[in-house]
Amino acid sequence: MTHIMTRDSVEKLSCAEEERLVEPYIRDQLRGAKLSAFLKHLDSCESCREELEIYYMIDTGLKQLDRSGDLGPMNIAGSLKQKVAASHAKMHFLRNLYIGSVAVYTLTVMAIVMTMLLQIRVWIFK
Repeated sequence: MTHIMTRDSVEKLSCAEEERLVEPYIRDQLRGAKLSAFLKHLDSCESCREELEIYYMIDTGLKQLDRSGDLGPMNIAGSLKQKVAASHAKMHFLRNLYIGSVAVYTLTVMAIVMTMLLQIRVWIFK
């Protein structure tokens, strides 16, 4: 099972580490704890948000040029905001999925233990 870190246990990134993760983030290559740490740092660091916007504008602009030959009307800033919001939603969903799976696992173990205890009771007090 993939380990999803909670909001409080996410590692803290420096701005240099954050900058190295910008390109993998733009290419949707960050997962799990790295994505969570990246988003948390991004929420608290204006400088890194601006750096991400610059890289994203360049990357998106070049892709648009390659596809159509001209830029045309584009909302790159809005596109980046949607991408970050989608990443936050994905991490929230994964965190909830992890919590749910832990709850189901715990309930399963408790059910097995209760079944064993009841069976032992039947054997002893027969």
